[in-house]
Amino acid sequence: MKQDRSKWTVRKVTFDEAEALDNEYYASLSELERLEILMELRSTIDPGSERIEKVVFKRHLHEEAI
Repeated sequence: MKQDRSKWTVRKVTFDEAEALDNEYYASLSELERLEILMELRSTIDPGSERIEKVVFKRHLHEEAI
């Protein structure tokens, strides 16, 4: 799934602000969109792997993972 980079907005932010923006972006995606991103990342790291070894569950954006 390629994105049209001509529509991107670039601005300088602190690391903490970037983390918060990333969290907000991924929280706005549907479960299927997040799963597709996960599968794409996994295929680049370990193309032959079929197993997800660790799952972190967060109910809310600012909650600690259990």
